[in-house]
Amino acid sequence: GEIEADGGEVLLTASAARSVVDNVINMSGVIRARSVVEQNGEIVLLGGDEGGVRVAGQLDASGPDQGQTGGTVQVLGENVELAGVARIDVSGDAGGGTALVGGDFKGQGEVPTATRTTVASSAGIVADALSEGDGGKVIVWADERTRYEGKISAEGGAVSGDGGLVEVSGKKQLIFRGEVAAAAPNGKAGTLLLDPENITVGATGSDTLDGDPSTIQASTVNNTLNQGTSVTLSADNDIEVDETIDGRLVSGGTSGGALTLSAGDDIAVNASILTDDGAISIEAGDTQATPTAAKDGTGDIVMGADTLLYAGSKPISLSAEGRIDVQDVVTTGAITVTSTNGSVVLHNNLFGFCLLY
Repeated sequence: GEIEADGGEVLLTASAARSVVDNVINMSGVIRARSVVEQNGEIVLLGGDEGGVRVAGQLDASGPDQGQTGGTVQVLGENVELAGVARIDVSGDAGGGTALVGGDFKGQGEVPTATRTTVASSAGIVADALSEGDGGKVIVWADERTRYEGKISAEGGAVSGDGGLVEVSGKKQLIFRGEVAAAAPNGKAGTLLLDPENITVGATGSDTLDGDPSTIQASTVNNTLNQGTSVTLSADNDIEVDETIDGRLVSGGTSGGALTLSAGDDIAVNASILTDDGAISIEAGDTQATPTAAKDGTGDIVMGADTLLYAGSKPISLSAEGRIDVQDVVTTGAITVTSTNGSVVLHNNLFGFCLLY
């Protein structure tokens, strides 16, 4: 069916009393709570600590009229699924809204978190700024496993505004086989954040959720970068780059995005990383730790033979708690190499304005 509450709030909950009722919200119709002049709409589907939420219809909290911003949609429960042609719309003429699927940023805050989250290939989330303003915030999260194959857009306004923030992650494991766009035609690129426990960038991505680490397909990262969205790969433990990341612009692309690799432990770069005027930042270990005489064995950055970091005219930053062992690093911008508790080895050449710490 259809529920409308423009400018208001729609809340659907499932009781936690599993022994009394089926603890599932199965939404295949249309729920609409669009923005009005001074008030944004809000839609909340709450399955509870032991409940499931399955959405195959439309959740519309958009603000399409002049000067309106997008509202808020939350799809929360133990198991969350955007199935079929599910669509969440929090776009707005003057700025995108917020869509939380399975939790909030990095699973933090007071919003309940899902154990497992799935987004189907035909499902989509839109948090664009249509005319002016920034793209919105879209989070797809699970404490254990996330399978993402859909499409998310959180782009800045056509006239002005920056791209939004998109996070897609399963804390333990992630299958990422979909698309994300957070570009800004006349502003700063938005960011896609992927942050499971361990990450490998490979020729093909993970297809099952029974392996570790999470393997992200290099071509998916490439496409996101060269269409104007910055990418952050963040892992609690290790990151390994086994396939070239080439984020240089394709014909007709917008401003290229920046790339950040951030790992709690070690980062191994076994293939080249190339951007087209997008900054490259690689951070390993606790780089804010106080230097000590003894190295704890974590937080190294190691580049394999015949690898290259290239960032056009943008800066390249390498910072590690431990050892930094790099090959060719090329940019016409600044190069910063910082080790708080280890050695720095430069095998070949660094081209640019270089600072060593």
